[in-house]
Amino acid sequence: MTRFVIDVVLGYWASATRFAPGGALRLDDAYRLAHLALVDPAHPDVIARMPGRTYEMGCRPEAFSLVAPLDAEALEASAALHHLMTDLRNSPLNSKITWDILPKRRSRLHATLCGSRDADAITPAAETACRAIGPIRIAAWGLFCGTINLGRLYLRLYTEERAEGPASMPCNVLSAGRRRRSCSQACSI
Repeated sequence: MTRFVIDVVLGYWASATRFAPGGALRLDDAYRLAHLALVDPAHPDVIARMPGRTYEMGCRPEAFSLVAPLDAEALEASAALHHLMTDLRNSPLNSKITWDILPKRRSRLHATLCGSRDADAITPAAETACRAIGPIRIAAWGLFCGTINLGRLYLRLYTEERAEGPASMPCNVLSAGRRRRSCSQACSI
């Protein structure tokens, strides 16, 4: 049986939004700049552009990320996902969720393991090191709302546990020789 890395290693709960009962969800500037314009360009809270940031109405110049494509059919067949979707549709959040975007994004369904790398981080040595890791089993368990991109919900991702430890995971390989960042900081979760 595959064992997966635990929450404390990935830092989900340390970087989760703390919601107060009855409190309002306020979209943060990162979400309003990078994502809201893609979901609802006419929304009054869209930040079209910001000095020092490369986004323009949710689009940015080419960036590189390490992603794992997800099998939409397998995900859609999951009983757990059906329960989650039912709970969300029956929740007060239902009217705030852009349900019609799901079919549009189906062919792009992926898990981002390491986001926003500069092209110079993808060296031949880094590619060789990532290939040497081999296939990685990933599990997606439950929703996560972090303190960045507040307004966007993510599935929590867990990589398989390996004897060689988290340093062998791709985001750490791509960070080697640069400012070290833990997997929870380097991955867009």
